[in-house]
Amino acid sequence: MGKFEIEGYAKRKVKCDLAIVHVTFRAAGISAHELSKKVMDECDDFIKLMAKLGIKPQDIQYQSDRTDTRSYNNDNELETKREIIIRIPFDVRILNRIQGALQHGRYNYTMYVDGDISYRHQLLAELSQEALNNSKDIAEKLATSSDMRVKGIESIRKDYWDDEDDHNSRRAGDAGAGDILGLDDDLFGGPRVADEIEAKYIEEDVRLKITWNIA
Repeated sequence: MGKFEIEGYAKRKVKCDLAIVHVTFRAAGISAHELSKKVMDECDDFIKLMAKLGIKPQDIQYQSDRTDTRSYNNDNELETKREIIIRIPFDVRILNRIQGALQHGRYNYTMYVDGDISYRHQLLAELSQEALNNSKDIAEKLATSSDMRVKGIESIRKDYWDDEDDHNSRRAGDAGAGDILGLDDDLFGGPRVADEIEAKYIEEDVRLKITWNIA
């Protein structure tokens, strides 16, 4: 009986079907109380605007609040930030309307968007099977060249990140956005050429180190 340790590899490029929108409201000054009130009021007002887009408060998650001291023109100044996250299906038209709502509200804000996929576990399972088949093909060719045969698997080690809790936080599988298909084109900016841009693609891969028994 002999052994081969053969790495199996599989990858796939997939289009994101989830958008994770990070919005941070900012205010600067010398009164922590006033700054906190300002960012909270702006956040509340923005959430009301989101309801007009069919994005419910349940689709929005609190991320963080913080107040930092910064130096500005040789004076110490406070900056307060509140970050929220919106998890919705990936639709550039809706993302443009969210940006339009932020501009409409004249907030002091930053916004960026991450893409993700809702079926990550299914995809990883499929890639794992492809990686297994890849390793097996290599093992069988090596065994055949030595007039031997692959008898089975002794062990498998995964080389991809697979933490359930972190996956859940990234995946946002139940993301919703109300009746976004009925969105009024004139709401927060109207139609744009950029509305036709497709969702971003991300690449997922799986590496398996498999020890095969041969005889």
